[in-house]
Amino acid sequence: MKNFPLKQYSAVLLPLLIAGSSICLLRNYFFPQFQILMGILIAPFVFRVREKGVFSNRYFYAALLFLLAYYTLCMKLFLFLALGAFLFYSIESRFGKIGLLPLIFLISISPALHYLVTMFTFSLRLAMSHYAADLLNAVGYPVTCHGNYFTLPDGFIFNVDKACLGLNMFNTGLAFTTLLLGLSEKKWRSTLPLFHLCMTFVTACALLIASNFLRIVIIVLFKSMPGTLSHELIGIFSLLVYVALPLHWLINKQVKKYGRQPQVYTPVLRMRRTAFVFPLIAFTLLFFSFKSVEQKSKTVVTDEKLEKLILKGFSKTRRQDSVMEFRKDSLLVYIKPAVKAFESDHPPALCWKGSGFDVEQVEETSIGNRVILTAQVRKDATKQYTAWWYDNGTIKTTDQWTWRLAKGEPFRIINITCKSRGELLMHCRDFLERKIF
Repeated sequence: MKNFPLKQYSAVLLPLLIAGSSICLLRNYFFPQFQILMGILIAPFVFRVREKGVFSNRYFYAALLFLLAYYTLCMKLFLFLALGAFLFYSIESRFGKIGLLPLIFLISISPALHYLVTMFTFSLRLAMSHYAADLLNAVGYPVTCHGNYFTLPDGFIFNVDKACLGLNMFNTGLAFTTLLLGLSEKKWRSTLPLFHLCMTFVTACALLIASNFLRIVIIVLFKSMPGTLSHELIGIFSLLVYVALPLHWLINKQVKKYGRQPQVYTPVLRMRRTAFVFPLIAFTLLFFSFKSVEQKSKTVVTDEKLEKLILKGFSKTRRQDSVMEFRKDSLLVYIKPAVKAFESDHPPALCWKGSGFDVEQVEETSIGNRVILTAQVRKDATKQYTAWWYDNGTIKTTDQWTWRLAKGEPFRIINITCKSRGELLMHCRDFLERKIF
């Protein structure tokens, strides 16, 4: 122990320090079981020093940019990316370059991917369901599509919400793509340029969408309900046959043809002036950024107009995350505070699921010239009907791009819940005609 050099202590200490900081600062960020397990299983095949002895500070500068974005926008995604970039810097500044694949891997296991898929693919999911119904009708199996559920020939209602572009399958598919890239680069001792890396992931996304479309067709055709063995086997089969096999062939061909041979120098663990200065700067900025953002989130009023809003005849309760609950008899209205165009809006379907409810039969429903989203929510013996839309007083929409790109008054989610569908539609008509903000 006495002969163990100081420079070797520093080589091991910094990654451990960053890992410990990440656990403390991001303990409430992950969806633990699935994403962490997936990351642990795949990480050894992705984190590999590709250019030994070729040192770099590039991830340090990237981490500073992520940290600046975190301080400015107060989004934990950037804190997550900053910590990841600091970890990569600790490796590249001491052992050699690890390439861009670890950064892509970091994004693929990030909860941000979960939110992006949830928020921006609803229209795609509905379209896939309709096309699946068209295909089934074309082959002589008459079904009717209502949003994200089907009415089968015998009257049976089949809900495909969990199957339609399933989030776990999408996350798994992109993480599996990263794994295949890591294995192929190791096999051919080459690294793919950034352009080819991006095109590989674009292809993976296209294959995942096609795979999920075919998966919907198969599970509806065989009435394979979520939670059954057949349902899981169909999902695994779709992932392997329609995604993994084509990607395995494509990635090997890409790496073999376009891969670049890494530079290799004699790996020398060397001490440079930046070895202690950069980490000290990093952790100082990290500490003050985190403290500042945490303090800001406690003191800033999320939505002042919503805080002051009064609905005549309704009781008002401020709930978690500044959501306002308005209640009158059996009518329940949640109004979520305004968010910026680049922020996550936490759609009601996610929040109901987070409260232990099953969300079923999600569909677009027309009321006059407006379109809203409606669904059934169940928990034990409780069954309710819910609807929601984005509202800025003038524009009322269900489209993500419409509200994110519109100017003027910010949008808030209006979520109305009743005990019967007829009552729900009546109250929705009333609120759609109001100018609340």
